[in-house]
Amino acid sequence: MILNTNIANNYFTFTMLFLFLLASPSVSTYAQVIPHTGTVKIITEVINDEGGTKQPSDFSNCVDTSGANSNRVHCSSGNEQGNFVTSIPAPFKVSEDPSTPHTGYSVSYSEGCSGSISAGSTNTCTITYNDTYSPTIPNFNTGNGPATIFSLPQIFE
Repeated sequence: MILNTNIANNYFTFTMLFLFLLASPSVSTYAQVIPHTGTVKIITEVINDEGGTKQPSDFSNCVDTSGANSNRVHCSSGNEQGNFVTSIPAPFKVSEDPSTPHTGYSVSYSEGCSGSISAGSTNTCTITYNDTYSPTIPNFNTGNGPATIFSLPQIFE
């Protein structure tokens, strides 16, 4: 450091030092590397053990990051390898897309599908769609009166 009693030179020296630190790659890169949000990996699993035929891509999942002053929902097609949704502030919630519900499937969520997420970290959320058993009830109504299972012959006239 150069000591100079001249005020103008001191002002110039400190200004140059400030500009050097401001333009230094290590300082500016460090300030840009720290993320302020997290990432959610959404894995879609489908269990078809009751006769269902749907695949993960048949379902749509949403991440809701709405706050008190904003309404933000990001939806994407299901993927068994996982979809990454970045820039997730806390709090968040992953759910089935309410605009495309699927009858015949129950939905369950793993632990990482809602709550808070730390800056720079990744939560894994697994959504499981399981087909449900729905028995088929035969329709014996032929359109000629009330539904009947069988008819008795008329023996009395």
